[in-house]
Amino acid sequence: HMAQGAAMAIEDAAVLARCIASSRPGGHQDAFSRYERARVERASKVQRISNANTWLLTQENPDWLYAYDPILAPIE
Repeated sequence: HMAQGAAMAIEDAAVLARCIASSRPGGHQDAFSRYERARVERASKVQRISNANTWLLTQENPDWLYAYDPILAPIE
């Protein structure tokens, strides 16, 4: 309902690439764990709102969705 499938895939790829690039050689498990921790909250929010079909029916500021930058987003 939010038409965010492709956008979320691009964000996933950017964050995963950052996690892999910043991991030590052979540290792929750590990179995937960091990726999951970095993405779970945002991806879950998009799924939850999309499934509820409330997108743009409320007075919510859409900046959380459209102003997100996967290159600058914090990764622990």
